[in-house]
Amino acid sequence: LQYMRILQLVPSLHVGGVERGVQEVDSALHHVGYGSYVASAGGPLARRLSGCHLCGRTLSYRNPLCVLLLNPLLLAYWVRRHRISVLHARSRCLAASALVACLIAPGTKLVVTWHGFYSSGSLPRWLFNGLLLLADRLILPSAFIRAHVRAQYVHATTGHWRMVHRGVAQMKVAGRCANETACPEKGLDETAIVLLPGRLSASKGQDSFLAALQLLRERPPLISADGRVTEVVGRMVGAKESCGGRYSARVRAAVEEARRGGAKVSLEPHTAEIAQAYHDARVVVVPSRRAEAFGRVLLEALSASRLVVAFQHGAVGELASLVWEEGRRTGADEGMGCGMLDDEGGSRDRLQDELLSWSHARQVGTGVLLMGAVLLVGCGDVPGLANAIEAAATMPASEREWRTRRASAAARKRFSLQAFTDRTLDVYREVHAVAESAAPVRESATPVRVCAL
Repeated sequence: LQYMRILQLVPSLHVGGVERGVQEVDSALHHVGYGSYVASAGGPLARRLSGCHLCGRTLSYRNPLCVLLLNPLLLAYWVRRHRISVLHARSRCLAASALVACLIAPGTKLVVTWHGFYSSGSLPRWLFNGLLLLADRLILPSAFIRAHVRAQYVHATTGHWRMVHRGVAQMKVAGRCANETACPEKGLDETAIVLLPGRLSASKGQDSFLAALQLLRERPPLISADGRVTEVVGRMVGAKESCGGRYSARVRAAVEEARRGGAKVSLEPHTAEIAQAYHDARVVVVPSRRAEAFGRVLLEALSASRLVVAFQHGAVGELASLVWEEGRRTGADEGMGCGMLDDEGGSRDRLQDELLSWSHARQVGTGVLLMGAVLLVGCGDVPGLANAIEAAATMPASEREWRTRRASAAARKRFSLQAFTDRTLDVYREVHAVAESAAPVRESATPVRVCAL
């Protein structure tokens, strides 16, 4: 196995899907014995890295002086000092800086991940986004993003594009898996916690969520299948301001107004115990206004055996469909296995009924499509969002249990963390093999685990 040193570039190491992906790849590189380096402006996740963290305050800046001069010089210095084999940029500005750095320090290969739904409304923005296509390998997190990039750059060559779905790990809650069912307590069935995880941002749709909860309060009480009144409790976790003060103030004011009206809704900061938040919830809501490049929250909620309500745009519909198809295949295999067994207790009939219900997506309310354990709503449809929350909160417990159980198994099988890290490392090996084949033979280096700057 040929030794490599990988330097991942990310603006900061605060909480987020991109940052967690960096941490997961860093751990995988350390596990297989490669040199792992992460360059960022710092953040709380830096302490969790297995490899070496290189801190540069200017890496989070977007002004042209930093992007085109200071950061390239800093990256080129790091590349030469630590003998980096592959640079992996995870933002547009750092990708531009890495391209210049590769000119200063030739021989280093560049991998870029297209992490977002980048708009190209103007020619300068279109040209700037197009710089990502100049990398030696371009990683795309979903088929939706691949189609979007292809539509924006119709004449671009695609031979160096690689699609790598992200993965989710099985979360632990107090020594147990988050997808295990807790023992019901008195009164638990009368309360349905509806969770919205994510930073406080207009793109995440906290205001749409609050508007949907307001519509539910104006309706008659929700009655579950067993005749009990179901009270919906809204919970938003991850309230770190990222889009300016006005949106934050508007959301916080709406929360206070809802509380004065008797509603149970909370706005909480990010917690390291997000697995516990998933475990406590009955429904997880993903009302993103901006198209998601991947949709990690949806997969995390499904892997934790929770129903998901989401706006159907971006990669959300793609992921829901893939999990649904995986559940169908798994169910068909189980059905074939049960066909060889005696039908004691009606288990075979029950499995066949579950598989039949799973295999047919159906409308469960106005503007709501139930696909497996995901309830899909048109983007921006607040009444539909309220209908979906109501349908999920009042779903019979038995149906909710088998739907989420099947979805959890399908999500963890189709989008495993191991598969994500393996495919990412394969891209590194592929691009490194090209570099080594064109370079003279040199003595292999000794792995460096920790370095001080």
